[in-house]
Amino acid sequence: MELHLNDGTNRAVRVGARTIGLAITGVTFGSEDLYKLLQMKDGELREYLGVLSTRFRPPTKETT
Repeated sequence: MELHLNDGTNRAVRVGARTIGLAITGVTFGSEDLYKLLQMKDGELREYLGVLSTRFRPPTKETT
């Protein structure tokens, strides 16, 4: 899995790795990453994706 960081760099990490302190703009999953996610139990997957989602900037409100 590759994390795309706010500073413009990328960091390769394994699924389930700690992401504390990282500010990310995106994630790229490879096929092996997806298979590892599929092997997680529902609660484990929900917790992991929940934590990963906190590494993104909060959504911005669009004004039209």
